[in-house]
Amino acid sequence: IDLSDFRPRAIDVAEDDIVGLSRCAGSYNLEQLALADPDLIIGWIYQLEDDYDVYSEIAPTIALDPVNGPAWIAAGENMAEILGASEAHDAYVAEWETAISELQAQFGDPGDVRVSVVNAFDPETIALQGSATQAGNLVVEAGFDLVETANGDSEVVSQEFLLGIDADVIFVTTNLFEPESYDVFLNETYGANPLRQQLAAVQHGRVSPV
Repeated sequence: IDLSDFRPRAIDVAEDDIVGLSRCAGSYNLEQLALADPDLIIGWIYQLEDDYDVYSEIAPTIALDPVNGPAWIAAGENMAEILGASEAHDAYVAEWETAISELQAQFGDPGDVRVSVVNAFDPETIALQGSATQAGNLVVEAGFDLVETANGDSEVVSQEFLLGIDADVIFVTTNLFEPESYDVFLNETYGANPLRQQLAAVQHGRVSPV
């Protein structure tokens, strides 16, 4: 089953409508942001609080409480209301719910499918994602049997620990700023361990980056 078939469509937004500012080397480039001349700045409190006055001089600035896990739909609803896009948000959520229903139908009983979600922060740091994380919660929402962490959060684990989890499917989330980390993780770090070939997910080609 190609899971990409069940991803909701991306909301069409004109390229010039949204300017994304990546955080690199521990700080944001405020000059770059000012040159973009935004009409509105939205971000998490922890991203904006230190320089809120500076951001506010560039454009009206809204700092939101960070969310993760089950609160992602509510966070999207809040963001859509700010942007005057509530109707588009509701349509997107409806597509998501339909996609989940179709995916569950393909598996029969998704609860019989054991899924592990790991984050490759870098080639040497592997973190298992629990149900309180956004990635883990999406797996739970779909009805699959998630390999849980002790407290539901993200938990750094060893390769040996990960290899001891014989999940049916393994999803590997990667660092947004280093998308190649998945290839390094899969082929050089985790992939270099010969025990990896004993995992059912590997044998059936069910290890996938997300």
